[in-house]
Amino acid sequence: MVTMKFQWATWYSLPVPQAYQLITLKQPESGDSKVRKQKLYCPVSIFSGHESQFGNGDDLRLLHHFQTFTGRELGSPAFDGVGENVVLDLALEHSHLMHAVLAVGATQLRRLDTSNRHFRFAEMKHWQGALSSFRAALNNPLTRDNCDAILMSSILLNLMAFAFINESDLSPSRSWVFSSSPDKLNWLYIQLGLRHLLEQTKAFHVESRLIPIFLASDDDKGTFSDESPGIHGLPERFVKVCGLNESSRPENSPYHSALRLLTPLLTLERRPKNMFKYLHWFASVDTEFASLLQRKDHPALLIFSYWLGMLCELNLRWSCERAKRECTAICMLLKHQGSKDIVELLDYPSRACGYVLYGGST
Repeated sequence: MVTMKFQWATWYSLPVPQAYQLITLKQPESGDSKVRKQKLYCPVSIFSGHESQFGNGDDLRLLHHFQTFTGRELGSPAFDGVGENVVLDLALEHSHLMHAVLAVGATQLRRLDTSNRHFRFAEMKHWQGALSSFRAALNNPLTRDNCDAILMSSILLNLMAFAFINESDLSPSRSWVFSSSPDKLNWLYIQLGLRHLLEQTKAFHVESRLIPIFLASDDDKGTFSDESPGIHGLPERFVKVCGLNESSRPENSPYHSALRLLTPLLTLERRPKNMFKYLHWFASVDTEFASLLQRKDHPALLIFSYWLGMLCELNLRWSCERAKRECTAICMLLKHQGSKDIVELLDYPSRACGYVLYGGST
């Protein structure tokens, strides 16, 4: 048993995106935080509306959408299986995960029908419910019995934070790259909690019901989690830009781990089945590298632009808007402010996000 008193609890206390604060909702009052399975799968007409904070017709629609389409939209067969066989069972026992599941369903439906304010209302309600109940869950000891639900909620909350962009904010000019507001990068900082959760639950992973996701994040050789010191196997031009040498390692260079983990992704097939290998890189971003991105450090931005470019090429619905906006913004900034060595490395990310590097327009 591990007591969860770590800094990452703070990351899940970050403010929700501004768009979610347009309406303040009064959460339903219920003494029973658990959801009974029969209520979720019975006809809508049997619900009285006050017996549970879940189970109304709207929630059933969101749940059905999550069951039917989430694995397909996220793109990974690993999640497709886990989503139906594990996540929903866990959600029936943990309200924070049920809120997260319903929030994801609402987000997907809202994207399909942007004019429907009802979906945005449901998205906001369950996003707020997931965050508040998840923060409460983090105050309890971490055990084999609750760690899978905690991890799955963290994964879904991170995906939602990454996926959410207002329709009015799609322009690269709205990126954190061109802003001095620290809140603009909250969508990245919130994922730092997952990194520490994975570290603190490592002893439980061998018995975890999320093993398909863990296995999909790497290969049997540990290629995508390799953090070997030195520069062997790293792209030479990146080594130069990042100032790395044979003695470089994660402990003495903020770029080493990010570049080492990025390198095998450069040649990985851009297929949805590999999604969790790409997400593994994002989950490995540490506080120091995130701070470099916050300060618009050029080598860090370059590394990040390559990962964003990969997401652009994957072209998954949940990630493409964020990836294109941030990648384009980075290319625009580095084109005009980066060193010659950095500008020469912008060819890939600029092509991936559709930014015309040498034509002066997007």
